[in-house]
Amino acid sequence: MSVEIYGADPEAGDFPTIAVAGEASFNTIWQLAIDALGLKHIGNMRWLRRADLPEILEELGRLAETPLPALPAAERERLRQAAARLGRELAERWEACPHAARLWMG
Repeated sequence: MSVEIYGADPEAGDFPTIAVAGEASFNTIWQLAIDALGLKHIGNMRWLRRADLPEILEELGRLAETPLPALPAAERERLRQAAARLGRELAERWEACPHAARLWMG
């Protein structure tokens, strides 16, 4: 299984799916970082709302930029690159699909 962001509602059906991470990787790396930073908007099995996009992008930016000493250096770098890419893709794809009020991350 994997964690992805996609349109689950009919009006968001044409939103292109964004791969986030494999489920095991998400649970051991992403979730550790999300919990350590106290992030509220992103995570597995969460609705992402367009109205919260600035906060969602800010949280992805924190994942990309915050040093997380609990993670080995290679995993920190992979998380940094993946979070930065995810922020860019999410903003671009949501702009291209303006009728999608919310997306599912799971």
